[in-house]
Amino acid sequence: MKTIIDLVDDGQLWRFHGGIHPPSRKERTQDQAIIVIDVPDTLYIPLAQHAGPPAICLVKVGQRVVAGETLARKEGFISANILAPATGTIVDITLHASSHASGLPTETIILRTDSVNLNDQTQPILPKLCLEDDNALLIKRIEACGITGLGGASFPTAIKMSPRKSIDFLIINAVECEPYITSDDALMRQHAQQIFDGIAVFNKILQPQRIIIAIEDNKPHALSAIQQAAKQWSDQQQIIVRAIPTIYPAGGEKQLIEVLTGLQVPSGKIPADIGVVMQNIATTYAVGQAVLNAQPLLNRIVTVTGDLVSAPGNYRVPLGMSINALLTHCGF
Repeated sequence: MKTIIDLVDDGQLWRFHGGIHPPSRKERTQDQAIIVIDVPDTLYIPLAQHAGPPAICLVKVGQRVVAGETLARKEGFISANILAPATGTIVDITLHASSHASGLPTETIILRTDSVNLNDQTQPILPKLCLEDDNALLIKRIEACGITGLGGASFPTAIKMSPRKSIDFLIINAVECEPYITSDDALMRQHAQQIFDGIAVFNKILQPQRIIIAIEDNKPHALSAIQQAAKQWSDQQQIIVRAIPTIYPAGGEKQLIEVLTGLQVPSGKIPADIGVVMQNIATTYAVGQAVLNAQPLLNRIVTVTGDLVSAPGNYRVPLGMSINALLTHCGF
């Protein structure tokens, strides 16, 4: 009788209950290269921008900070450090409007920046780590850099790297199923090799039996780029690049696990309880940058598009840039 791993190796896919096919509306940005945005004059950095309690502020008004410096430290087990996205001066620490679903203001560090190009930011001196380093050191670097899940949940990534049991499947989620959004597509097309730096770090820590990179079949260029990069992987039996049918919400964690493995995460449990760890593709890229290239997570790629935007695109944006400033830049 075949095991689940055997079936996965055979290329079998499963289906989750439900699913819809909304218009993708990705046409305006799906072939665009990543555009780097200049750092604005002011950044707004909430202390609560991750799952768990807000971080504890470490800076004062009037203090000068450099890009990558720790502004706030994690509080409790599920929390994350907050780093300065740019060099500048702290001008206020106050309640400010945030993107929280409640609409309530949250404690926010307001940073007046030196207004330089994102590519020219002076990074702090971090030692580059390597895959021969101890797992605890690799996890500590992920934690120190404040990396959280960039797929939307913002769960601290370092915590996922210490599961209580062995892991059969590491799933890299590149299923960008939401309408309009093409930022992960652009990331894969332009930075496939760097994404594998992050996969190598996860593999070193978790030692899974299989690594599955899941990409929707409506992203042929991204799929090709990842397949090409995968050819350099040392254990070809371990790595699987899997194109899956385009359906919403296949990018949801529990749905994607079922599509790829046929397994269902029981109510009240987490994927690690059934031998699975899932990481978003942008999170994977960020971990590779932080661990192997000593580049902390200070920015991310976002899609700005729609009929009222004159310059739609996939933009590399400093964390803390206001939505108003971003929309103005894009000609809203």
